[in-house]
Amino acid sequence: MKEKTALIIFTFTVLMSASTLCRAQTAMKIACDIWPPYQMEQGGVLTGYSVELVHAVYDRMNLSKNYTITAYPWSRSLDMIERGTADALFSANYTPKREIFAVYPNEPLIETPWVLWTTTRHQIKTMRDLYKLRVGVVQTYSYTPKFWNFIKTYCTVDEVGTDEINFKKLAAGRIDVTVAELANGLFLRKRLDAKSIVPLENLSIKTTGLYIIFNKNNVPAEFVKSFSQELKQFKQTPRYQELKTRYFYQDELIQQLLPNNINKTH
Repeated sequence: MKEKTALIIFTFTVLMSASTLCRAQTAMKIACDIWPPYQMEQGGVLTGYSVELVHAVYDRMNLSKNYTITAYPWSRSLDMIERGTADALFSANYTPKREIFAVYPNEPLIETPWVLWTTTRHQIKTMRDLYKLRVGVVQTYSYTPKFWNFIKTYCTVDEVGTDEINFKKLAAGRIDVTVAELANGLFLRKRLDAKSIVPLENLSIKTTGLYIIFNKNNVPAEFVKSFSQELKQFKQTPRYQELKTRYFYQDELIQQLLPNNINKTH
């Protein structure tokens, strides 16, 4: 009787593992938000650096027809990956909290700096110059504990839903400072034609990887490992260099600011 019970348990475990693997490889639901130049819509089509990069890696894995990518608000995307109603999410920073429910590949999609942004009417050279200023942040974003503690102690914190809202408020003088990923901030600055908004390169909050992360219960660790290996190999190809150049080095200001910052890979 014990042997029969053990066989049933073993068979059930194998079937569950196979089912999970099948789901990861044949019907993966991937979530993201709209966050240019990484994720954006053009003519009703979802595109961007991270979108094209994920497509390229799945092509290399012969899984080009076995997944979907859908854009949602960031807070909803994060909730979906945590609950398992999405199998994967990009472009996400690393946090210990997210590692509770998600698996991170060893290889990031890219590494980038997050810096402070202000307008030319402010003279900000150090963090101390933020004292009593209005600082715009985005809800559910992963800033550093040190930065959070500082602005909550010494500044007025204004939380909104997107970086674009912060840039519009900054241009209108409704906040004094915001923090944003460098390439995203440069894209928004150009799109809004907000020449008075400038990045404070010397006041970097962090330099960190942007990842595609996978729900632990839905996607086997071996799949994540394979994705990471294919991503790392793809970064050595001319096609990847063309992709990176197209999204990050077409604008003169971007050319000035990004070469030493956004070219890092593991």
